[in-house]
Amino acid sequence: MPRHSERKRKIRGTAIGALIGATLIAGSLNSFIDSDHFEIRIVIASLAAVGGGAYGFRYVVQRIRRERGVRQAAQRLGLAYAADAPEAIEQRMRNTFFFGYSSAGMTNAMYRRTGRSRLVIGDMHLASVDADGDSHQNETRTVAYFESKGLQLPKFLLRPEHALMRVALGLMGAGQTDIDFESHPHFSQQYHLSAVHVQWTRELFNPKVLKYFAAHRGFEVQAEENRLIVFHPHGTCEPRELKQFAKQAVRIFRLLRRASRKVQPDETELKPDARAAAEKLAGPFGAVVRATLVSRSDVTDLLRQSPPRTIPPNFRRQWIGCGSLFAVLVGACLVLGGLVLGLVGGFLVETSSPGDRIWFRSLAVILPLLGLSLALFPWLYHRRQLRLLREGLVTEGTIARVEPTSFYSGGVRRHRAWLRCSAGGVERIETCNLYGEAARAAYRLAGRGKSVRLLYDANRPWIIFWPESLVNVPSGYA
Repeated sequence: MPRHSERKRKIRGTAIGALIGATLIAGSLNSFIDSDHFEIRIVIASLAAVGGGAYGFRYVVQRIRRERGVRQAAQRLGLAYAADAPEAIEQRMRNTFFFGYSSAGMTNAMYRRTGRSRLVIGDMHLASVDADGDSHQNETRTVAYFESKGLQLPKFLLRPEHALMRVALGLMGAGQTDIDFESHPHFSQQYHLSAVHVQWTRELFNPKVLKYFAAHRGFEVQAEENRLIVFHPHGTCEPRELKQFAKQAVRIFRLLRRASRKVQPDETELKPDARAAAEKLAGPFGAVVRATLVSRSDVTDLLRQSPPRTIPPNFRRQWIGCGSLFAVLVGACLVLGGLVLGLVGGFLVETSSPGDRIWFRSLAVILPLLGLSLALFPWLYHRRQLRLLREGLVTEGTIARVEPTSFYSGGVRRHRAWLRCSAGGVERIETCNLYGEAARAAYRLAGRGKSVRLLYDANRPWIIFWPESLVNVPSGYA
């Protein structure tokens, strides 16, 4: 990067830091220092600007140093360097490994493509959200991402095992089977290996793979289809350590690729039955999963029926958006609370003061109205969804495109999909909201241009529903 560009970044970082520092302090001073002490405000705001500017300057300098170090490391390794990873690669990584995060992007990317394989090493910046949709955790991890044509890997997650993880999984009864190997106790003690394709994964981890991981602690590895990602054991990797990390990541990729060529999974192992896997889940978590599980075969069986269809209980329990049912329950509580206050206020009419009576009666009106408005929309949406499942007409269509939104429901991001189909004799493009696994599946279908089955209302053909959006089975299961 040219020196004048770095100088501009330093100046910009210092100015932004000074502005933020002075603005925050000046705003907070209104609560502690009255307007008569204007000089004190100026002095404190100036000091805050100096501190903020110093922090901004230091932050930019650290980023520039890291970029220089990573660029030099890329030259030594014979890799190309880019300040940001190509958008297409970022999108594939997000959809495969980081879909649950509110944002995921890679900087300081080193990459190379040889033959049918691609390697990308860089800093992955991840942000997660809480149930209200507010960012509450940001982390940066150095990763090595591989994709290779012709490679076929089971979906698995390998991560370091510790006592707290065992206790948490035991309390949840989550049924995340830890695949252990009696012949390699050191590996089983150091790592927790879980997978959708259990037997396939067990065969993939041959003695050479197990021996390598047992001798190299702390790695986290995820795989799915022809993609593999390796996380640095200590979060971020210093530029001087990139050569060693790249060597280890390539070694892991080659071991697993070589092992995959010797494993031939059968058809049932490629797409294991989700309901059979749910039966193995223990505790209350397993009971909830079994009661609400909707698989693709369930949707297929439902659409084979002629309208009016019989809707199974597991479909009736589905609420689009993780917060919809919660909103209905909260709304019902507000309505009930308002009615209780109305009764209390009625009994207190003769004995309370006029102010108390007005307060009780106001809440008795406001709370039910607020509760009804909160609960009515998701309830009506749920009813319309059930009506389409029961009476909707089936048509073929495609998912034209999918885009993320800034709205979160229960900590899960909402995505908007554009559905293209022929409904009521007219070509239409309508939108729908998707969450979780349904959104992830929609991204894949939109990229491949595959047709999907849609339902539409015969009387109002502009109302279109994608029934497979109810499927809550993780990718990899049938």
